[in-house]
Order: sequence, then C-alpha cells, then structure tokens
Amino acid sequence: MTPEQARLLAAKERLVADAWRAPTGPVTDPRVVLATELIAKARRLISAAIDDEPYGVPRRLTQTDTEQGNCWQTAIACILDVDPSAMPDQVAIEQGSEKSSYYGPLQAYLRVHHGMAFINLHGPQLQAVRVEGLHVICGSTVRTATSGKKHCVVGLDGKEHWDPHPSRSGLTTHESWNVLVPFPEEWTSHSNIPCICPSCSARREGDSDFPPDAGGLT
Repeated sequence: MTPEQARLLAAKERLVADAWRAPTGPVTDPRVVLATELIAKARRLISAAIDDEPYGVPRRLTQTDTEQGNCWQTAIACILDVDPSAMPDQVAIEQGSEKSSYYGPLQAYLRVHHGMAFINLHGPQLQAVRVEGLHVICGSTVRTATSGKKHCVVGLDGKEHWDPHPSRSGLTTHESWNVLVPFPEEWTSHSNIPCICPSCSARREGDSDFPPDAGGLT
C-alpha cells in the first residue's frame, strides 16, 4: 500500500461513518451501499486535485450552449477544474445523428483521465444520504416548462452552489445528484469503454500533437 493509499484509507475510516445517514433504518439500496464505501475517499481525491480547496468551485464556468444545453459537461468541468473543451462534447453526442446519452462518454472520460466515476442518486436516496463537498445537482428550472429540458448545477453539501447557465437562476426541483467517486473495481463492464474526448480521439487517429494526458489532471 502506497502512502497515498494509506492516507485515503485512514480518511475513509474517519469520515465514512459521518458522511452518510439513514434516518429510517439500515440502507439496503445497492447504490447507496456502494457510495457509502467510496464517498470519503472521493472527497479526499477531489480535494487533492484542486489544491485542498473543496469548498469553492475552482472555475466558475458558464455553459457555451444554452439552446441544446451542455450544462452537465460544464458542471463536471467546474468541479474538476478542467477546460470543458477537453471533455467529450455533450451537445454533439446528445444532438448528433445517433442522439446518444452523455452518460457513457462522461463515465469513460472520468475513468481514463481522472480514475473516477459518478454515482447517480435519485428520489428517496437523496433523503437517505448526506453529501459533503462538491457534486452535481440535476432538476427542473423555470425554463423547463417551455423547453422540456432538465438542468445541472454544481452542488456543495447538498445545496446549489454554482449555476453554469448565464441566468444563474438555479433549479426549481432537485431530482438527482451525481457524486464523483474513485472508479469502482466492481464496474468491470465499464472498464473497456473508450474515451471519445478530443485528445483520445486524436491519438486514435495518430495525431501526435495531443499528449496522452491532455484533458486530465497532473
């Protein structure tokens, strides 16, 4: 075990008991159980990645597309302190000819460049857990009634912290959270999904102008 792994394990043992609460009894939901095991370690990883400043968004970014929407991409970029253009293009993926979900490409990017993944928590799960630090909150906005689109903002300790939309108007409902965690070894089915961010796509095409760690944290 490396010193960093030992530090993370010690932090997990100190923090995990207080990081999650189940007010109505034991939690049996598999997602919550998995999150319980990982959340403290995730907080330490994110804190180290942004110079031990977990209680502020490193980059207060504004999404570049408000018509089709790239808020999810922008919110994650805020938390990880990366340029959104280094990530898979949310609009191109969701609005392209195949109209794919951004879920898979985002998970692949997080795994390849940051050794991380995100866990989705929905509905009753939001009442069963307490998250400390930065995460993503998704829900409706004042625009949803006319646009039909949901929105993502940066959350802090379960509350809205930064809205990447130019209006900064926030959410009217909280329907799910994305909690960043170290990539779980149990997710073997996700391990071989290729990353399609610009740097990985360029390397597959043999473009040497993009270094292997482009888009990631060093």
